[in-house]
Amino acid sequence: MSVNILSAVVRKNSGKEYAKALRRDGKIPGIFYIQGESPVSLTLEAKDVAAMLASKPALISLELDEGKTREAVIREVQRNPITNTVTHLDLMGIKRGVKITVTVPVHLEGTPIGIKFGGIIETISRELDIECFPKDIPDNLVVDISNMDIGNSMHVSDLDFENIKILNRDDVPIVNVILPKVVVVEEEVVEEELEEGVEAPEEAAGEDGESKDKGSPESK
Repeated sequence: MSVNILSAVVRKNSGKEYAKALRRDGKIPGIFYIQGESPVSLTLEAKDVAAMLASKPALISLELDEGKTREAVIREVQRNPITNTVTHLDLMGIKRGVKITVTVPVHLEGTPIGIKFGGIIETISRELDIECFPKDIPDNLVVDISNMDIGNSMHVSDLDFENIKILNRDDVPIVNVILPKVVVVEEEVVEEELEEGVEAPEEAAGEDGESKDKGSPESK
């Protein structure tokens, strides 16, 4: 389990305009909450948050400017729909000995047997919700797919991890090994048709190479 250190400043101010001012200054508003305590509003450095999210930590050691250190997990990341930059970060505090619910990524390991016969991997679920004690939070759920052949599917019901309970339904698919779709491009057949009003073709030419019209003196 990886742990990432994140520094934050406890802030008193709030409101949309204040949040906009923070973002213009390269900072991000956030909040820390834990059961039984009042939520704490935070100011975070945007570059620190970006680095933390890139490392995908299972657990965060939140260092507050007032000298406190709290253990937390990411509960929600809000982003700008256009720029995809982080606009707000929600952190949920944890207590040792108390199970929590978190979302962790799925990591596929191994090369399926079906790949040798032209199959391809179709990933369905990239993340799963789990329940466990903080000490058992994994960086990711490693799923071995090396024995999968073409036509095989893997579901939540096929997974089993020690000290971890997967909260997704048993029938939720994780990954399939399938044959690639073959796109058949049919050539367009253009049929030439005689337009209405086009005269019939002349008769075949005579032995002298000149065509003979019916009704002409020479053809009689």
